[in-house]
Amino acid sequence: AGGPESHVTAILLVLMMQAKSCRWITEATADRVVGAQTAVTLTPNGCNFSHQNDFLRIEVFASSPQLKPFLKHCKSSPEPVNGIGNEAAVCDGGSSEQIAAGRVREHVFVLRLKAPFSRDLLRAKLRALADLVSGNLY
Repeated sequence: AGGPESHVTAILLVLMMQAKSCRWITEATADRVVGAQTAVTLTPNGCNFSHQNDFLRIEVFASSPQLKPFLKHCKSSPEPVNGIGNEAAVCDGGSSEQIAAGRVREHVFVLRLKAPFSRDLLRAKLRALADLVSGNLY
């Protein structure tokens, strides 16, 4: 009842659970943002949360001199967002998709959200998320 093998198994289970957690937001927060239960995939630069065709992508990079390359998927002119990091902007990324990017200290963050909400609601969710992620970068 609890030999060395059970301790190793318990440790491995904890490590496996931690390996699937995003360091920028919780899966429950991502579920609320996307509007459905999501599956999380970790990437070298961040986290992807997906549900069918909807998704939330969070990427964080070492800073570069310009933010512009990170907004290359914008289908509209980026609109500045005050109070979220430095140089933050949001734009339309296509059908039911919004993109936000900004700089905090030595990092650049890029958020992409696609979900079946109005443009205004997508932007509101993305701005709140950008505030959360940028706060976690401080």
